[in-house]
Amino acid sequence: MTPPKLILCADHSAEARYLLAVIFESINDYELITFRSGQELLFYLGHNMPGQICGVILDKDMPMMDGVETLLEIRKRPSYKITPAIIYSTNENLGGRRMPLNLHGWFFQKPNNHTEARLFIEKITELFSCP
Repeated sequence: MTPPKLILCADHSAEARYLLAVIFESINDYELITFRSGQELLFYLGHNMPGQICGVILDKDMPMMDGVETLLEIRKRPSYKITPAIIYSTNENLGGRRMPLNLHGWFFQKPNNHTEARLFIEKITELFSCP
């Protein structure tokens, strides 16, 4: 059996983590692992084998370490220099923009409901193009 494609998500909002987790449960090939902060996600990366992660979703507006700061820390790790990443926010002006090339990712508007979350997940699984 093929292992699931891992996507990591750090978001301080329990609602947002739950919304994405519920939808990912219905997608057979993927496993979503959620974290309450960028620090928790970085700890996970430091204690698990690289190469299994298909992509990263980060909330732009997390306290203590926001999504951009978290992504900059991820990029310092050789195994994760080009792992695709999405930073999302409730800020409508961010949607669909590419990040600077060295960050290898995109900005998206944060989904607010089940329908938006399903569309968001469809889009990011295309962008992440996991093997």
